Amino acid sequence: IRRPPRSTPKPSSAASDVYKRQVPDNKVAEAEKIFQSHEKWMRETHQGPEEPNPIVYVITKAPEFKNNDPSQGTTGFTLLGIFEAYRDASGFQAHMASAQSWKDFPKFNELVAPNVVGGILSGSVMGSMTD
Repeated sequence: IRRPPRSTPKPSSAASDVYKRQVPDNKVAEAEKIFQSHEKWMRETHQGPEEPNPIVYVITKAPEFKNNDPSQGTTGFTLLGIFEAYRDASGFQAHMASAQSWKDFPKFNELVAPNVVGGILSGSVMGSMTD
């Protein structure tokens, strides 16, 4: 979600929500649709003046390489990630409370959630390039 520049909280006060999913290559198109639906829902519901209103929202995608070495080829999985950062824990809590209103939340839990390979739920932001 692109936003005009605005003040950024001190790193220790911000809360983050990070998920990394390992999706079989033959399910990536389906997973991408769910991630696109999430972005659409975020744009529709997370841009108020009140929380939830993320200061950062990014979706990433990359092939998973054997032994983290592109020269060895891929594993047959693709890594998909979502990173969200909020001004403080109240933004993260408001996001989680609103999750049930996202129409594809059940699909997300069915397809994407079982493929979690890492995540930080309600983590503290320790550093940022914006001051």
